[in-house]
Amino acid sequence: MDFQGNLDHVNPESIEQAKAAGARYRCGPELDITCGDHHHEGDTHLHAWQVLAQLLRHPSCTDIIVDVGLPVMHKDVVHNCKIIFLNGKVLLIRPKMILADDGSAGYCETRWFTPWAKVRQVEEYRLPPCITEVKGQTTVPIGDALLVTCDTCVGFEICEELYNPESPHVPQYLDGAEIISNCLGAYEEFRRPETAVNLVTSATMKSGGCYLYANQRGCDGSLGYYAGEAYIALNGTIVGRAAPYSLQEVEVVVAKVDLEIVRRHKALIRSRCTHAAKTEAYPRVKTDFWLCSDADEGGLSIPPFPTPLAIRQPTPEEQVLGGPACWLWDFLRRSGRRGLLLPLEGDIDSSLTAAIVVHMCHLVVKAVTTGDEKVLSDIRRIIGQEDYVPNEIRDLCRRLVRTLCLHGGEASTCHVALAEALAKEMGSRHTTADLSGAVRAMQSALETASQVKPDAASLQDLLSRLKMSFAFLYARVSTDEKEVKGEEEEEAKQESRDDQLLLLTSANCDLLASGDWVKFGHISGDVNLLGRFPEEVVRGALARASESFALPSLGVVLREHEMRTKKNKKIHEEGEGEEEDEEGGPDGALSLEEVALCRQLQYGEGCGPYSMFGKLCWLWGGRCGVQEIARKVKTFFRNYSNLQHKVWTATPTCYVPGTGPLQDARPIVSSPKWTWQFNAIDLVIRNKGKKEETK
Repeated sequence: MDFQGNLDHVNPESIEQAKAAGARYRCGPELDITCGDHHHEGDTHLHAWQVLAQLLRHPSCTDIIVDVGLPVMHKDVVHNCKIIFLNGKVLLIRPKMILADDGSAGYCETRWFTPWAKVRQVEEYRLPPCITEVKGQTTVPIGDALLVTCDTCVGFEICEELYNPESPHVPQYLDGAEIISNCLGAYEEFRRPETAVNLVTSATMKSGGCYLYANQRGCDGSLGYYAGEAYIALNGTIVGRAAPYSLQEVEVVVAKVDLEIVRRHKALIRSRCTHAAKTEAYPRVKTDFWLCSDADEGGLSIPPFPTPLAIRQPTPEEQVLGGPACWLWDFLRRSGRRGLLLPLEGDIDSSLTAAIVVHMCHLVVKAVTTGDEKVLSDIRRIIGQEDYVPNEIRDLCRRLVRTLCLHGGEASTCHVALAEALAKEMGSRHTTADLSGAVRAMQSALETASQVKPDAASLQDLLSRLKMSFAFLYARVSTDEKEVKGEEEEEAKQESRDDQLLLLTSANCDLLASGDWVKFGHISGDVNLLGRFPEEVVRGALARASESFALPSLGVVLREHEMRTKKNKKIHEEGEGEEEDEEGGPDGALSLEEVALCRQLQYGEGCGPYSMFGKLCWLWGGRCGVQEIARKVKTFFRNYSNLQHKVWTATPTCYVPGTGPLQDARPIVSSPKWTWQFNAIDLVIRNKGKKEETK
């Protein structure tokens, strides 16, 4: 909802860059004038139109067709719209026709908007007074139409429409559109980063044409990360793209295209021509403007076919390191905090979080080195030093990051040493603290008040909560006032409320699903960067970070984790065969790998207890008996019921579609008995036993 910031990004930044590169059409991302969950507020609509009025008046917006995104209320219905304007006049309002409402991916557009349902139809829209004041324009067409210039025809899609089986670009290309402009606000999807490339190349290969794909970049204030994908596709190849995992707020991708190449490609696809000859016509909005140069009139400078770009998509490990690092940078610079505080446990989760922080610092140094003044201004403000220039990663980490290793007196010496070694390699300011005295004090107070001595497990949970309480207190008071330079004393006092650190916590999604964490305990912080990634990918990302970031301690942490995992697995296997108690017993115990698989079946495959049992019988039939599989399934769902109230209080985590729903909307409290479902499993086992006896 930063209207001024959004205005600056649209103009002068993106439009002036586009014009300087010779572009005659500017396509921006979805809702680039507004964003956030405020579209039911009248102020949002008012301010969006006011921003558009400033764009219409600005001299930079002349002699270039511009499309921007904002909400539009038509006949008391709110639509997500793309507005196309030229030289102070609004040419067309194109509403979104297919909304993104995939709850599992975090999209809930019907919460605010209604899709435009009138295919190939336009109506008259009455413009607000602030737009009319610009050039006296009172109305504009709104609906599903094409834009016709003096030399070509442009069609439009908005985000989800590209991903739908009946994408509008197909009939638009058939009806003569040569360019499709698509503004998007799509999160980076885990394990499927190539989706956008495949869609735009396929669209232009089958139909022939040029496709402009402009996505949002960074963190827009929500949990998701927008990868900043911007592609230009031509006849089945990518001829322009934006840089992946960049901190640059505005990047303009330009490609010079000869439309004769498009026309020839279209004409040579004979089956396409057969369908195009009988397609239903779209309404057309005409404008007296040339998108092309005079090359088609005999000019000497006709661009050849642009060089196709080889697109290398990031691996899952690169996604874990790159996306959260960029997202964290946006979160930090907008939060008003003075740096980061990371508790290190000597485990793989907190160590990978440290690697992501180092990667973020690398991106900051790289951006400043390439001349990004906005990043330089932000890092100076965060650190509080007006003349600081980050040119070395460890130095930036020292100024920006504090690390803590908290233990209760009986901590593994190895873990403390690993945390200290990693902090030294990062360059962070590190502190080790013993909280055993606090635990003893709390224990003594409890025994005095209740005459009950707590058990070891309760004391361990208490230590976990004390760690996070200590970390929050440390984050609030640890800013070094002596390092704040270039500010007046009074101004520094006024900003003292922001002189605290952003507290990072670390827990992968398999750990969260297992329930082996403490409510309001060691993963309760401001931000958790790993809560959407499985342990398998965390291990892979840690190995990659150890090689890429010159952090050899990460390799040691990984080896320690693997040794500990093998030891626990051996204990788990030796414990099998014991008698089952009423809650599942040792035979029903789940390893972290088994929890990960059950979680994938529950969220990824939509399995309840009965169907999960059937799939696991197929997957585990060679190593487990059906009784054992049933016990494991029952244990998983009993734990799930007991876990839900904890998940709702877990630290907000960087969200990536493909790793489960944004929020689990299932009941926060449910019966752990699962009587009907478990009885159905038992019936299957009894029937199987009877069949075997008959044989």
